[in-house]
Amino acid sequence: MSLDSALDEVKPEMALAYINKLEEGERSGGRIGRVCASLRKLDTACRKAGIFSQESPPLLPYNSQGGPGGFHSKPKPIPYTEEEAQAIIAHIAPQDPIVARLLRVMWGGGMRISEATWLRVQDIDLVNGMISLNQEGNENHTKGGKPRKFPYSPKAHEFMTALKHLPDIQPTGHLFADRLGLPDRARMLVRDTCRELDIHRLASHGYRKTFSVENYHRARARGADDRQALLETSQKLGHNRIDVTRQSYVPSEEREK
Repeated sequence: MSLDSALDEVKPEMALAYINKLEEGERSGGRIGRVCASLRKLDTACRKAGIFSQESPPLLPYNSQGGPGGFHSKPKPIPYTEEEAQAIIAHIAPQDPIVARLLRVMWGGGMRISEATWLRVQDIDLVNGMISLNQEGNENHTKGGKPRKFPYSPKAHEFMTALKHLPDIQPTGHLFADRLGLPDRARMLVRDTCRELDIHRLASHGYRKTFSVENYHRARARGADDRQALLETSQKLGHNRIDVTRQSYVPSEEREK
């Protein structure tokens, strides 16, 4: 099948179904907005090339035409509370203990889901309480591929110790076997669990935000001021700018406590 023929098979209902799927999967407003823009650019290009007729309906109508719209990137610094984070894991553990383990790794180290999925036992330093990402030839899928070394949460030490002795550690040292399918599986289970438990849906990324708030308060308890605590948290998260942590990870109400 030629490219022209394949494009001719793309229908408005298919484009709308894809946008609906992104919404259901709790993708960010910014990402959905970019997808909408790309679909509309494709529509324009196909009309100019004669692949779509000028009389055919728009591939993805604008909001004013009854289509989707109004998608914007909106920082949501709300974390799960400790009780909510525990409840989600407890609900998931009986049906999928691997996903429950992944969420605890994210919470304990403040890692992105891809970073946690590709974590190896040799990346965990129990003596110094540290985690190393993208070190010694391992690709932990960090954002931008940047190496990062940071302390994990002190209260996660017992859990990190147990990870080093798991019976299902991979020959490569990885903690998880299904490293490609696991992130989507975790997102789906967290979304469904939040709905069942009536917890505000923050997706799996909410665990990274919970880690952020807890780390901020630990830093303040040691005597750090607001900026110092935010800077320390930013460094552990792998952020280049403190503003990202302030706007999207540590809510102002937490910083005022």
